[in-house]
Amino acid sequence: MRHNLASIRREYSLQQLTRDSVHPDPLVQFKKWLSEALEAQVNEPTAMTLATAGSDGKPAARIVLLKDVNEQGLSFYTNYKSRKGRQLEANPFAALVFFWPELERQVRFEGHTVKLPATESDQYFSSRPEDSKTGAWASKQSSIISSREELEKKACQCAEQFAGREIPRPGFWGGYRLLVDSVEFWQGRESRLHDRIRYNKIGSDSNRETTGSSDHIDNTGNKKSAERKGTEGNNKPDGKESRISSGARESWTIVRLSP
Repeated sequence: MRHNLASIRREYSLQQLTRDSVHPDPLVQFKKWLSEALEAQVNEPTAMTLATAGSDGKPAARIVLLKDVNEQGLSFYTNYKSRKGRQLEANPFAALVFFWPELERQVRFEGHTVKLPATESDQYFSSRPEDSKTGAWASKQSSIISSREELEKKACQCAEQFAGREIPRPGFWGGYRLLVDSVEFWQGRESRLHDRIRYNKIGSDSNRETTGSSDHIDNTGNKKSAERKGTEGNNKPDGKESRISSGARESWTIVRLSP
């Protein structure tokens, strides 16, 4: 290898991220950042790393595409019998990461997954191009195949099978939604002193890891003092910027983390 990997680095200086600049609801904040990524025409703005682990605890990660985000969480689609599908069946906890280098930003989500209702998966599947529909039928995702030709032959057979009629969604294919417990927004800064703001849902394990005191803002707008104890140590939040905030349906602690 000709390149010295250890010497590859760049300074981040485009923007900053503060506690006062973020929305009380992390999914609203994410939609704002996603819109900015779309407007900036970053490469593959909906691409996200999906990390899963099966019952053996061994992690696996791959890139999937975000297909919906709402107050319930983030949705993606796959073959339920794929490796990720089998892992999620055994262990529903997962993590998602978006990285938009053009904006010097990343967003991390942690939570647990649930399968989308069949009607929602049907609706999305019907919107896909014909070739993508037949491809879903043809590919036994993550299984071993003898050659590329074998896969293409199977796709042609499926296209012939469904010629002239609506292609139904395979029962082994559909969507998942990540129900979010924790979200971290990362903005690159100079000298590797990056800005990190993390939201933890009240009552989740991720929230119990947080230490320090904060203000609790309830649904009526009243502020109450709250103490949180845990084991995070070096990630103790800045008391001037940490508090608990109520979003549309959920309550979140919001803390600044050391880079």
